[in-house]
Amino acid sequence: MKRKIRFELRMAWRETRPAFRRFLFLTLAIALGVGALTGLKGFSAALNRSIARSARDLIAADLSVRFSSLPNQKEIAVLESLTAQGARLSRTTETLSMVSSSKTSDPILSEIRAVDPQTYPFYGTVELEPAAPLHRMLSDDAAIVSRDLLIRTGSVVGDVIQIGTGRYRIAAILKSEPDRIAFGVNLGPRILITRKALEQSGLIQFGSRASESFLYRLPAGGLSLDKARSFLAAGISRRMRIVDYRNPNPSVSRALERATGFLSLIGLLALLLEASGLPQPCTHI
Repeated sequence: MKRKIRFELRMAWRETRPAFRRFLFLTLAIALGVGALTGLKGFSAALNRSIARSARDLIAADLSVRFSSLPNQKEIAVLESLTAQGARLSRTTETLSMVSSSKTSDPILSEIRAVDPQTYPFYGTVELEPAAPLHRMLSDDAAIVSRDLLIRTGSVVGDVIQIGTGRYRIAAILKSEPDRIAFGVNLGPRILITRKALEQSGLIQFGSRASESFLYRLPAGGLSLDKARSFLAAGISRRMRIVDYRNPNPSVSRALERATGFLSLIGLLALLLEASGLPQPCTHI
């Protein structure tokens, strides 16, 4: 048995010696291909675990319901009825508006988001400069703006900007929002105001283009995610986007799965091509 193994080893060495460098190159290429496939799968799994750990922060709630246009009163009644089952609700409204400052003659297209600073966010933190809790800095006569608005208008904290028919004092600089990933690409500087301030600005009228989000923090027992989702789907017939902390950003998850599958296929194809080239040194000896 040992003699047979020694014979096979000698034959293998004799076959590979004339093209040893090529044989070594192909062996390393196969090893790298296997390592790339393993590393890609590991990276995808690690990213999914990272998203899962901070899932609630990514949507600032347990459950988020988003409409591309303002809901009607019947739909609002259905959405608010979850509070009777123990859920806490925080509403946010997002719209676009031209914002002007006394320090510049040209108004700037900005993204306006109206929130309730007493409840938003349920999870995560709105980072401000200077650092302070949102509910302390945001009042009905104040606005929190992103730094690019200050740069483009030449304003500083304490100056006044005009949104619609309302005038608001810049109370702080907005550095980040926990659920910012849900809103996609910025169309302009970000501005946070209260919901009452939005009403006073006169921006929301019949036919206004705005989106609305309903953020829920569910109770520890009783109302489950599946039950809440089923209740909303049964009570509201029109299109809406419902996400929860189990999959906070479905589009990102789908894109990651597609990218992982595509790159894995490329890696597997490269591995097969490398393996098919391995016998070639032997055939040319």
